Amino acid sequence: MACKIGITTDLDRRRKEWESEYPNLYGWQMLDGPFATQQKAQEAEDRLAKQHGCDSHHGGEGKGQWWVYKFYY
Repeated sequence: MACKIGITTDLDRRRKEWESEYPNLYGWQMLDGPFATQQKAQEAEDRLAKQHGCDSHHGGEGKGQWWVYKFYY
C-alpha cells in the first residue's frame, strides 16, 4: 500500500486530479492546515511525508490558505 502527501489551496480540485491519475485512490484525508503561506505548508508536507513514510514532491500553486493532504493508492 503506497501513499502520497501533498499541499494545495483547493482540496476538492486536487482530489479529483489525483483520482483521475490513481483510480484506486482511497483514504483521502486532510492532515494539517490551514497555513497562510506555501512555505509553511511545504515544511509540514516534508515533515509528515517522512513521518508517515509517504511519497511527496515539492510543488503546488494557488492563493489563499494551504492544506496538507494524504491518500493511499
